[in-house]
Amino acid sequence: MYKLRSLGKFILFLLVFAMLVTASGPAAPLHKEAHALNEYYFHYYSNIPGASGQNDYSYTRNPVRIIANIYDYPGYRFVGWNTRPDGTGTWRQPGTNYYFAPNVRVSNVSLYAQWKKIVYAQYSANGTNVTGTVSDATGYIAGETVVLQPNAYARENYTFSGWNTKADGSGTPLNAGASYIVTGEDAANGLTFYAQWNGGTVDIPETGDTSAAAFFITGALLGCAALLTLLVLQKKKSRGG
Repeated sequence: MYKLRSLGKFILFLLVFAMLVTASGPAAPLHKEAHALNEYYFHYYSNIPGASGQNDYSYTRNPVRIIANIYDYPGYRFVGWNTRPDGTGTWRQPGTNYYFAPNVRVSNVSLYAQWKKIVYAQYSANGTNVTGTVSDATGYIAGETVVLQPNAYARENYTFSGWNTKADGSGTPLNAGASYIVTGEDAANGLTFYAQWNGGTVDIPETGDTSAAAFFITGALLGCAALLTLLVLQKKKSRGG
């Protein structure tokens, strides 16, 4: 009988001890943590002017994986998420993990899509009577590198000497195969590479342009007169000798 009472007291002791340890003792925080649910709310915004795109997701796990882009902005390329609309906050890229501190149970996170304008490199023949085409179908954003296309233009009596960012050749000179880094100004205003040419012939005046014709005729006559005078003088000199 005594043994049964002792065993009963021991079992009761174990039960009380277990309750104290797991419910209010040293292990109580772990016990509560094991059964508490995390609540992480992510709000993704399109950040497109004039649009109100928003998608919300909730999670209970930690960390949370950042989603891929879900918006479409014609003429622009998605470059990541940011905690501020203007991109001055913390950047988050799709597929990366967002970690919360162990003591954070509930949190709201807002992420805004970030965009960069796309520009297409144009190639100008930059002259008359030019045949052939040069093009590049790749879309670029500021900071990316354009590799200059080889020349496929042909211009009679002219030799292609390279590309330039300005038609008159006062910009950045570039050869085929050279690298050019797209600037923010290029993305905003467009990007064109202009063919540069060496050589050419004197244009013959069109019918009716008498001023230019008179200039050429006068020059030719003066040249003939000078040559004739030189021949006469040489002939007289030889006779006199």
